[in-house]
Amino acid sequence: MFFYKYWICISLVFVCIHLKAQCSIDTSQIKIQTEYFDNPAFGNFLSLRKDRLGRDLLYATSKDGGLKIFSTTSTVPQLIQQMNAATFGSRDVIFIQQEGAYVYLSLGDIWNTNETVGFAILDVSNPAQIKIADTLFLDAMPGGGAAIYIDGDLAYLAGMSNGLIILDIKDKRNIQFVSQLKFGNDFPHKDSSNATAYNARGIWVKDQYAYVCYDRGGLRVVDVSKPDSPKEVSKYCFSNLINYATAYNHIIIDHHLAYVSIDYYGMEILDISNPLNIRHKAWWHPEDWAPATNDFNTWAASKGHANEIAYDPICNLIYLSAGKSDAVIVDVKNPSNPQTCGIVGSAADDYGTWGLDYFDEKIYLSYIWSPFFPPHSNYTGFRVYEIPACTITNSQNDKQLSDDLAKISFGPDGIINIQVQNYTPSLKVKIFSTLGHLVYSKSFSTMYQLNFNPHLSNAVYYISLETNHRISTQPILISN
Repeated sequence: MFFYKYWICISLVFVCIHLKAQCSIDTSQIKIQTEYFDNPAFGNFLSLRKDRLGRDLLYATSKDGGLKIFSTTSTVPQLIQQMNAATFGSRDVIFIQQEGAYVYLSLGDIWNTNETVGFAILDVSNPAQIKIADTLFLDAMPGGGAAIYIDGDLAYLAGMSNGLIILDIKDKRNIQFVSQLKFGNDFPHKDSSNATAYNARGIWVKDQYAYVCYDRGGLRVVDVSKPDSPKEVSKYCFSNLINYATAYNHIIIDHHLAYVSIDYYGMEILDISNPLNIRHKAWWHPEDWAPATNDFNTWAASKGHANEIAYDPICNLIYLSAGKSDAVIVDVKNPSNPQTCGIVGSAADDYGTWGLDYFDEKIYLSYIWSPFFPPHSNYTGFRVYEIPACTITNSQNDKQLSDDLAKISFGPDGIINIQVQNYTPSLKVKIFSTLGHLVYSKSFSTMYQLNFNPHLSNAVYYISLETNHRISTQPILISN
C-alpha cells in the first residue's frame, strides 16, 4: 500500500541549512515560506515557474497531472486552476517557461515513447481567465519535450531523442514547425549502444548558437543563424566522464561562461568565448557525490544529482536542484574555483528534488515522487524558500550595463529614465547602496521605456536590470 502524506503545516518543517563557505548572502537566514505536497496519483511535480509579471501565481508541471497553478502568498498554498493532461492531447506536461504574458509548455512523456512531443502556449494576461492560445502535436516524434528557450519569435525545444526542435511562435495562436536537428550518438564514448541515454534535455541560446545538453552525448553546439537549417558545429564532454556514465542535464549562460549541471558529477563551468572550441574552466563536485562510474549502485547512492539550474549574477550564486540534497547554493565569484556555500535540505530524509526556479529573492523547488530510482523520493510537491538580500561589493559590480540592453538617463526630481534597446516583456529593477544593501526593487512589464522615482537620497548607488535571461549592473549617481 502506497504511503504518502499531505503535509502543509510549515511549523513542523525542519529546514536544514549546511554552511560551507562565505557567501554574499547569509544562508543561515534561509527559511521556508510555504510548501505543498500531494498524492502522486494526482500528478508528479516536475518543473515550476514563479509568475514573471509579479503576480501571485506559481505554475507547476505535474506530468500526467497536467499544469497546476497556485497562489502562494499565504502559509497554505491554494490550487486555483488545473489543466489536466486531456487538455494537452492526453500528453504529460513536463517543462515550463514564461515570457511576459505567455507561458510555454513542453509536452509528452520523457520516460518512454508511449506519447509524442507536443508544445503549448498559454495566455496568462488575465489571471482569472488563463487559457490556451495554441498547441502543436508532433505525432512523428515519439517521447516528449524537455527544456524550452524562447528567443523573440522562435521557441527552441530540447526534444529528448528527437534532438533540437525549432518552432515559429510569432503568432501565438498559430504555432509553426520550423526545423529539427537530430544528433549522432557516436560522441564522446566508445560504447554508444544504449540509445535511450542520449536525449536533448537542456538548452540555452546565445547570439547565433544553441547550446544543447545531450545527456550521455555531452554538450552540442548548433549554429541557428538560419533557423530552417540548423547545423551542429561543435561538441564537448568533460574528459573525466569519457567512457563513464554521463548526463548533461541543464545549462545557463552568462556572458562567456556556461554553467552546466551534470547529474551525479555536479556542475561544470565552461568558457564558451569561442563556441567552436569550448574549454573547461572549473568543476564543482562535493565529496559525498559519486565519482565517475559505470556502476548503477554507485551512481544511485550519490548524495546529489544536479538537474535544473538558476544563476544570480548580482550575488554570483548558482542555485541547483540536487535530488537527495534538495538544493545547493554555489558561490562562483571566482568562476575558476566554485565553492559550496549552502545546502538547503538533507540527503538523509525521503525528499528529493527535480525542478528549481529562482526569482525575486526566493527559490522554488519541486519534489518528484521516485521511490525506486534516484533521488529516491517518497513525496511530490513544492517548497518556497525565502533567500536573504544579497550583500554586494564594489568588486562584484564592475559589470557595466551594456548599451545593447538599455540606456539610463535622469530627469528632474529624482526621476530615472530607462530606454530598453530591444523589447522585453518584463524587467525587474533593483537598486543597491554602495554597502550592498537592497534599497529599491520593483518589477515592470511590457515596455520599451519606463520612468520612475525610487525616492532615494542623494548618493552613489548600483542599479541592476534583470530580464528573464540577463542581469546587468552599473553605478549611478542620484542628485535631486
